[in-house]
Amino acid sequence: MPNRAAGKPDVRLAAAGRRVAVGLFAVLLAACSVEKRDVGPSPPGSAPSGPNDPREKHYTTNFYEMSEGGRLFRWIGCDRCHAEGAPGFRNLADAQWRQGGSAPQIYASIAHGAPGMPGYDGLLTPQQIWQLAGYVHGLQEVKPNMRRRNADAQEGEPSGATWSGGLR
Repeated sequence: MPNRAAGKPDVRLAAAGRRVAVGLFAVLLAACSVEKRDVGPSPPGSAPSGPNDPREKHYTTNFYEMSEGGRLFRWIGCDRCHAEGAPGFRNLADAQWRQGGSAPQIYASIAHGAPGMPGYDGLLTPQQIWQLAGYVHGLQEVKPNMRRRNADAQEGEPSGATWSGGLR
């Protein structure tokens, strides 16, 4: 029996506590490993490699990339000319494309410009242009009331001339 009245620690209890602590530490250490996570493709550093660029699917189906494209669409001021209900070729939601409607073709139009539209190749990174291309490519699939709702949700954010941040 331990002699606790004399103020002496119980050596057996302390040794058992150390063994439990070491065992617990060993179990925790064995459970640790390098985290394996698929974070997707790295941001593109170049323009599309051709009409069947494998990155097209990522930027036309990934909701995060498309939503970032929507934010850029407003920040850069694309909505000044390509707003909901814009006339003729400025209406990007009508599936009638003058320069082609695939994401690589839209990328080329954004990067190099089109008649009456400046090019953004030196102002935006390739990833930002891919995001814009994915957003614009998907506009025709979004119902008009949802496009208006998204535009309303971004109403307080800077747009075009009111944007003072860097693009890169």
